[in-house]
Amino acid sequence: DGCITMNEFAAATREMGLELSQDKIESIFSEVDTEASGEMDLDQFIKALDLVKSQVGQQVLHKLGLTPGTLAATFVSSLAVLLLLFTFIFMGITAFSSAGAFNAIVNSSMPMAASGSLGSSSEEKDDEK
Repeated sequence: DGCITMNEFAAATREMGLELSQDKIESIFSEVDTEASGEMDLDQFIKALDLVKSQVGQQVLHKLGLTPGTLAATFVSSLAVLLLLFTFIFMGITAFSSAGAFNAIVNSSMPMAASGSLGSSSEEKDDEK
């Protein structure tokens, strides 16, 4: 007839791998069965699944020790770090691409650093012989 009872709904949630208590199943069923007919149709079943999804999500967050506030704070702080990182990168690109004193110092020190590292590796080879 296109409708399911509370027992069938409980069996369906178990088949989906959801371990809901009988109280939880009854509260969800009574919340979506607005006509108090003891059965739910397809639209009510979809609403019940949405309720189950939100409650399971809240339980998982609670078990992980997360709250919406901590998630929001983590998101905002991560966004701030990313913005600072991009600012640092773009300021570095600007500093290296402009013809200024900083660029001249970096360009003159890079060959010295490269030759210094090459010299140290050849000294290590001489020490091994």
